[in-house]
Amino acid sequence: MSRTISDDLFILIKSLTASEKRYFKSYAVLGNAKKEAIYIRLFAAIEKQEQYDEGKILKALNLPNPHQLSNQKKNLTKLIFESLGLIHTQHSADARLWSMLSEIQILFNKRLLNHCIKHIEKAKELAIRYQKHPQLSSLLSLEARVRQQKNSDQGDENKISEALSQNTLVTKELVKTAE
Repeated sequence: MSRTISDDLFILIKSLTASEKRYFKSYAVLGNAKKEAIYIRLFAAIEKQEQYDEGKILKALNLPNPHQLSNQKKNLTKLIFESLGLIHTQHSADARLWSMLSEIQILFNKRLLNHCIKHIEKAKELAIRYQKHPQLSSLLSLEARVRQQKNSDQGDENKISEALSQNTLVTKELVKTAE
């Protein structure tokens, strides 16, 4: 018997710690003017169950259109993963670095290149501190792209060369580690 999104959502909710559930509830309400949004009620209904029962959930939610439940389960799953991502980003250097890379990419796409450079510098420090060579390599490549895009004074050309040579060194270190 194959599992469904309902089974996966039920298992996900049951696997949350008390602090993760508390954080999710405050996170879900934070972004929503209605404290009783359907997905918040859906979370509470699933959390109370010992075994997943969609019939009871439909009765508890009293949805005008029962077909909405599928979309609400998808929204709830997405929101749970967002809140878990925020919690775990605080505790993991890898997660913080990937989050910082994502933020840098957003800044780059918006052409906020000076902000990009500042964020890259902070992320490089973190990657160096925790010896996260793959992320450092990505950051150095991104730094070279940003500085090339900036296309400014001679100092940036030197920094582009520096970033590229650092990236070469990090790549060599990664190859050594892989062997």
